[in-house]
Amino acid sequence: MLSKLTAMFSGSMKEQMEDTLVNSTGIQPDLADDAVKVGTETIFSGFKDEIMGGNISGVTNLLSGGVKDIAQNSIVTSITNKVVSALASKVGIPEAIASKAASVMVPFVMKLVKDKDEDESAFSMGGMMSLLSGDKSEEESGDLLGGITKGLGGFFS
Repeated sequence: MLSKLTAMFSGSMKEQMEDTLVNSTGIQPDLADDAVKVGTETIFSGFKDEIMGGNISGVTNLLSGGVKDIAQNSIVTSITNKVVSALASKVGIPEAIASKAASVMVPFVMKLVKDKDEDESAFSMGGMMSLLSGDKSEEESGDLLGGITKGLGGFFS
């Protein structure tokens, strides 16, 4: 399921992120591909952990633009720390450079999710829920998200 999400980062988006990492963080070009793969998997895994842990409102609020200062958001901080750790341990990037990379990657992915959420041809929060929760269709996932929001008194409406 995470592979479906990370597969979104193919082609020009992946190349754009790789170029940004190489040019702004000091990541070696031969490590950029692995850094993008590990980083995006870790980011989506972090979102999944938050959602599965019951913090659906926090993730929804964050990805819908409801959070003013994302740098101080506990979800972003947690995911960023996980990305730094994963880049250092799995890709072999020095921690200082991994920290710079995480500070580029996390906002990049969040912006992409927010932008794609507005494009009907891409996935929405419902689609993300579907991909994170298993093999449900996007329509079924929308029902899942709708059921969750109804259960929370329409908090997301």
